Amino acid sequence: AAMLMVVGVALMMAARADGLKGRYDVVIAGAGTGGTCAAIQAARMGSSALLIEETDWIGGQMNAAAVTSMDEGGLLVRERGIYREFCERVEAHYRAIGKTAETAYFFRHICLEPRVGRQILDAMINEARKGAVLDVALRTRVIEVTREGNAVTGVVLQTTGGTLRVACPILIDATEWGDVIPLT
Repeated sequence: AAMLMVVGVALMMAARADGLKGRYDVVIAGAGTGGTCAAIQAARMGSSALLIEETDWIGGQMNAAAVTSMDEGGLLVRERGIYREFCERVEAHYRAIGKTAETAYFFRHICLEPRVGRQILDAMINEARKGAVLDVALRTRVIEVTREGNAVTGVVLQTTGGTLRVACPILIDATEWGDVIPLT
């Protein structure tokens, strides 16, 4: 598979059947914020995870704007979980260059450049890979869900190199529009 190096993290740029495994504990379709965080947490918990994205960009809308501000609702959301870790890294990045990350909405919300968000997510993915399997396949999508009765048993992926059948007992639809749910 062709590889892209971003901040020392190798991501599968154009996934091919020979670059992915035939079985993962968890397959996550959609590499927006929710899908990326689900993949990171799965790997941290010792599960093998495959994060797929039909585009070539992770982080979803958070990393897609010219200058992105987070619609956090309230600041309590920053107090826990992977989002807290992410915000701490954003703040540290901007503090190191003499700037503040809280520039949006009257200095109450985190704001970041898309490339910075991407770099931070890539670093978090790379760290989660230590001692765990976390593969990321870009330009890849689920075209079929395999089942036994009502239980999901795997997926068929469309990659740039063709199709690949992947077994998985857990499938997470983290796509923007719920693209995988109708396939189940």
